[in-house]
Amino acid sequence: MFSVSGANRWVKMAQLIPWSEFESDYAENFPTEMGANDQCWIENF
Repeated sequence: MFSVSGANRWVKMAQLIPWSEFESDYAENFPTEMGANDQCWIENF
């Protein structure tokens, strides 16, 4: 496993993006019968 410094410019940029908003819209593309769920994976990362 590896870790990325919080000072990394990509990490800083990623923290500015409202991922949960994008995730809910993206999740609508997958039927729940295929194993998709309503929980954002990034929250469990």
